[in-house]
Amino acid sequence: MTLAELDEAISVLATMMMALGGVLVGASGIDAANLRYAIDDLNSNADTLIRTASLGSALLNVFDLAFEAGAAIPTLESVRTTLLALAPTTTTAVAIQNIGIQMTLSEEVKVYATTTFTSRQDVDTALSQLIDAFDSAEIFAADNGDSSSFQALIAAHAAIVRDLTTRARPLPNMITYSFGRTLTSHALAQRLYADASRADELVAENKVINPAFMPASGSALSA
Repeated sequence: MTLAELDEAISVLATMMMALGGVLVGASGIDAANLRYAIDDLNSNADTLIRTASLGSALLNVFDLAFEAGAAIPTLESVRTTLLALAPTTTTAVAIQNIGIQMTLSEEVKVYATTTFTSRQDVDTALSQLIDAFDSAEIFAADNGDSSSFQALIAAHAAIVRDLTTRARPLPNMITYSFGRTLTSHALAQRLYADASRADELVAENKVINPAFMPASGSALSA
């Protein structure tokens, strides 16, 4: 590997780590500290890890720590789109770009697998985002002649679509409500569901600051 090739590979890796560092914004605690240390350690040892072909396990560890630290879909999507926007020209740099995209997708799937959905619309939104993400990753792998990654992505794509589709079936749809005046969350829950105990659910669905003043029109679960 030439020095120029190594420099480009390190650059791709550094860009990936900077984007993944978005998980640390506003984060604290031992999980965030472990992620911060792992990112710093990987950046510091990038030269050796790449030269000795031992980057894979270290990179996987960082992504797993990001999940433990509470990586959310928007941050992971930012990592993935940042990587897709790069245009490395050397084999090692492209390989690092590719594995970063795949690991990001893997973490997104883990996030959705541990997400409790409350409506079919929430699942539909997740499916739409994941389908677009997998399509992009599959095209990237195919364009770079990486058949093993392409087949793995196809299998993972099918598995998460099956999982989310199955989980969506028993969920209620979202509906809209409209009353002539504002109501408290408890009064609204009583009117919609005959169950005032579901007031907090309505507050969360409509992102209301003061539950004493629910919007006159808003969203609710159909059941």
